[in-house]
Amino acid sequence: MRSLLLNHRRRLFVISVFILLLIITGLFLRSTQHELLITFLDVGQGDAVLLTAPNGNRLLYDAGPPTGAVVSALGKELGYFDHDIAIMVASHPDADHIGGFADLFARYTPKLYLDAHTYSSSEDFEVLEKDLKQRGVERRTLPVGSKIDLGSGVFIDVLAPERSNVDASINGRSLVLHVHYGAMSLLLTGDLEQDGESSLIERLGNRLHATILKAGHHGSKTSTSERFLDAVDPQLVIISAGAHNIYGHPHQSTLARLQSRNIEILQTAMMGNIHFSCSPIRCALLK
Repeated sequence: MRSLLLNHRRRLFVISVFILLLIITGLFLRSTQHELLITFLDVGQGDAVLLTAPNGNRLLYDAGPPTGAVVSALGKELGYFDHDIAIMVASHPDADHIGGFADLFARYTPKLYLDAHTYSSSEDFEVLEKDLKQRGVERRTLPVGSKIDLGSGVFIDVLAPERSNVDASINGRSLVLHVHYGAMSLLLTGDLEQDGESSLIERLGNRLHATILKAGHHGSKTSTSERFLDAVDPQLVIISAGAHNIYGHPHQSTLARLQSRNIEILQTAMMGNIHFSCSPIRCALLK
């Protein structure tokens, strides 16, 4: 009996040491990381993008649909024990962008939740509102011109929606973020469509330039116009959409516009989670 107890204690000790080493290794890697990590999460028909600054601070832009896919996708990236996502952002209150927050809050509690003050009468939005209040998460609205300092030289500018744009559709009021890390940049447009793109072009012109563009509205034909591509001039375009979805995303006309410009296209439906490691001068696709 005594030998069995000793063996049990040894096993518990070994397991405890192993868990401790995993935690220490994770902390070490985060503290010595010198690049911005960008992960386009495969959440099926929806959007979710995870940014991890060199100092370890994380921001999640959208959470995909209410299917549990975002928790599964994040689990592959962060592991079981890491529940640290400081900031969560909603581009707009469509279910395929905010539906996953309910699943996330069961495992991750952000310090700050950001949105564009766009409301919806949907059940997913009501659940989100309730969760934020119950968990005491600080909530802020981001007006155009706001800047998020994620640390280590990673800055995020809020480009849209303008407060005067009250008559736009929910898609047209998507929260547009422009991420900068040195000469590298990323443009996140939610479900912004061509009217919203035109408004951005009129205000900002080629200041919209980005190394990586996440195609608006999952590659719909109503987004990623020729004029918008002229202004952004991306090297890469990411399309987040479900395989064989009922909406026909991405639309063939959108793919044709990108292909005619020899822009590299990456799709979560084909690749799963898509990872980039970015220094201030270049981004590398991680296999």
